[in-house]
Amino acid sequence: MAKEEIIPVTLVTGLSDSLKSSLIKKIKVQKQSKVILFQDNNNFSFEEFPEELLQEKKLTEAVHDLVTYNKNELLCVLKDQQNKKAELLIVDLDNVHAPDMLSSFMEEDSFLDTLHIHVIDAVSFWFHYSSIESVENLSSMGNESQEFTLGELLIFPLEMADTIILGNADQVSKERLAELNWFLGKLNPLAEFVTMADFKRGVVPGEKDIGRKRTPYELYTYQLQHFEQKKPFVLVGEYGIDTYIYRSSFPVSMERLEKFFQELPEGTLRTKAVCYIPQEEQTHFISQIGPSVEIITEEKNYNEPTAADNLSEFLFIGDHLDPLTIKKGLDSCLLNDTILTETKLSK
Repeated sequence: MAKEEIIPVTLVTGLSDSLKSSLIKKIKVQKQSKVILFQDNNNFSFEEFPEELLQEKKLTEAVHDLVTYNKNELLCVLKDQQNKKAELLIVDLDNVHAPDMLSSFMEEDSFLDTLHIHVIDAVSFWFHYSSIESVENLSSMGNESQEFTLGELLIFPLEMADTIILGNADQVSKERLAELNWFLGKLNPLAEFVTMADFKRGVVPGEKDIGRKRTPYELYTYQLQHFEQKKPFVLVGEYGIDTYIYRSSFPVSMERLEKFFQELPEGTLRTKAVCYIPQEEQTHFISQIGPSVEIITEEKNYNEPTAADNLSEFLFIGDHLDPLTIKKGLDSCLLNDTILTETKLSK
């Protein structure tokens, strides 16, 4: 099939099944579409999953034409549907999938020209974001597991989305809605934002940059450039939501840094960081979402182009951040020249 004849794919994600269903039904009115639900529930433990989300799944009206239960089956269905009559293929990714599942999908050729829409509930967003409840993701081998908070399940797909649809926007105050929009714009400044009400009235999100496979690191470097300030300690803020960038040419002590994250400065909502430890030839990628902090360590030299002179780099997004407190806390985590010299001599 020629490239121009390929049926486009729209991926829909979000924690609210009812809002996703409402969105999908509207899309089906606009275009002749086939809707495929991807539901691989065998990999999750539901014992700790919030009751309100499970209840919503039972109440949501069915809008799907096909259901698939593993990645290979989904890819085969997408390939097969390319030979059928449809203007659009919609993939509804079930709301309990691990973040790395989404990344693995976007690497496939079947998702090359995908528009990714993420649906947000304006009423429950902050509750889910700050929730300490978690979902256990079991590996396919059944011998390993990972836990993800609701905040992680909410934010990871949001930061990868091309378009963000804000549902129930009319049920929150104008001030709270403006604050939420400002925060979401900081989390993903590359996305387009449309309320569900506007979408139903015919406002169609643009399709800029469709086909790009933006990585989390690319978004991070864009945010650094977007939020960069010439004067130290100047915050980019409105509605109480601020951003702050910290950099140092010294590496950090990971032991001290873990203590720093155990007592995060008040108001910190989202943190991303890249820390390289030359003596250990390790790069640490740090992600903080609400109460959850994840540190991924890779055994490699630091060779990213954006911060060659900065071994420690942090991006903070939060509510009325205090940059002096953050700087003081991170300064105390640094390994200075004396400590580095003693480390080299001890080897």
